[in-house]
Amino acid sequence: MLSYNTEGLSKYQMSLYLKLLHGLPLPSPNTDQGICSCGCSQDALGYHRLNCKKHAGRAFRAGHDVIQDAIARELRRLDVKVVDNDQELRKNYSHLTSKKRGDLAVSAPADTLTVYDNVNRLYRSDFILDVKTVSVVNGHGVWTPAFNVDKGKVTNLGLLQQEEVKNRKHGPFYAPIGFAFLPFVTSCFGSFGPTATRFLFALAHLELIRHDESRHRQGLDPLVDPSARSQYRALCYRHLTARLGHAVAKATVMRLLALPRLPLHHPPDRSSLARNRPGPADSLLLSSQFPVLSSSLSSSLS
Repeated sequence: MLSYNTEGLSKYQMSLYLKLLHGLPLPSPNTDQGICSCGCSQDALGYHRLNCKKHAGRAFRAGHDVIQDAIARELRRLDVKVVDNDQELRKNYSHLTSKKRGDLAVSAPADTLTVYDNVNRLYRSDFILDVKTVSVVNGHGVWTPAFNVDKGKVTNLGLLQQEEVKNRKHGPFYAPIGFAFLPFVTSCFGSFGPTATRFLFALAHLELIRHDESRHRQGLDPLVDPSARSQYRALCYRHLTARLGHAVAKATVMRLLALPRLPLHHPPDRSSLARNRPGPADSLLLSSQFPVLSSSLSSSLS
């Protein structure tokens, strides 16, 4: 089970997201008699709010950008070159036949981070990453894909199916110009697609390489024990998924509240952050082992 860093969300926003994850009723939106702007009735579990673009408005694109920016920060933190400017992407990283483009153009150092090119069947260090967030459940509470007669296509795609759609849309057009394509698909409920999961494992391994380089610059021996290397890589993966999970949670809350930007919450009081303050248990421990230090500590506390 993935852990989520929810420090960037207020208590109300965090409770809203947790209620969605657990299938609990959400507070009713501020609409007339529970009717959405599209004319449909709002459900108590918030599934309609997740899927209705008329309800979310600009929050759909803003939530997408939150996840995109979080991935770009992780890549730059590991000294990987990233292009996320839309004008530059349109000019230098779009399809040859159109202006369609992915979200991030990534150029990694050779042999450190590679993505498999399904068209040419080789690994490339230059690739295009495209972010897609799926709801997994449609507005009527159905969790399986279904053919929509009005739209003439299958809707409510799962993670793997959405990856295949993205690969068909971008893969054949980027391979001829020397780029692999990576669909980064995630769901509103915090799960990542198989390709995105493998990519995050690759980032965790790259962070391990950067850690070895840092130890070498400081004159320290690299991690040699396979168990220690595995534990460090697993810790990097857990922290990485927690940070990206926070971005997914924020994007989902923005959809539910139809807010393209969440209001800032008040930070906690600084006194509550002092976790190393001595408490009653510490004074008992010090009195038995360090009587001189214990007396000075008790006098200072008094």
